[in-house]
Amino acid sequence: DLKKSGMESLDYVDFMKNKGEVVSDISLFLNNKEQMIAQWPNGRANFTTAGATYDKNGKFQSKDPETKRWGNVKESYLYGFFSQDYNFDKTKLGEIDPENNTLTFAHPLGGGIIQDTATRRYQAFNLLEELDVASEWYIDRENLILYYFPPYELSQNDKIELAVNKDPLIKFTTYNDVDKDNMHIIFKGINFSKTV
Repeated sequence: DLKKSGMESLDYVDFMKNKGEVVSDISLFLNNKEQMIAQWPNGRANFTTAGATYDKNGKFQSKDPETKRWGNVKESYLYGFFSQDYNFDKTKLGEIDPENNTLTFAHPLGGGIIQDTATRRYQAFNLLEELDVASEWYIDRENLILYYFPPYELSQNDKIELAVNKDPLIKFTTYNDVDKDNMHIIFKGINFSKTV
């Protein structure tokens, strides 16, 4: 229960204003090692491919029977290549139709969804039903509850930290296309840790 730690809310953060609402604004660490959010398919670089497209703005069929068992997806999101093979998109998952096995974006993506099913691949994140591998976690933002599947039995010596980022750590402001004040900048002796 995150409320016991003094947390009052976990609002979504929109880091890509024209590409839907991105919710990759939280990370969990166990003893300084980042843990993996509950996802389908499992693994950092594993993708599944989409089936038929019903609406180029964000409704497509899943080829995986796994998606039929997903319940509440209002706090879930998708990463993937939906428009072009070089364009990596992130967006909230709006709804799921288990009967037809279709997924719909909460917001349309700028590039839409292309018809080529071979290149259209994605991952789904923050799904309670996919909390099935040690080190995975899930956040219920509405009720401020963290679900965690630790890799071993935890003790009082173990340290769990939740990194929540609402603002950029560093921000440069430019006033024209070629701002000489913001060129050739070098950072030395700075360590950003446990960031999202």
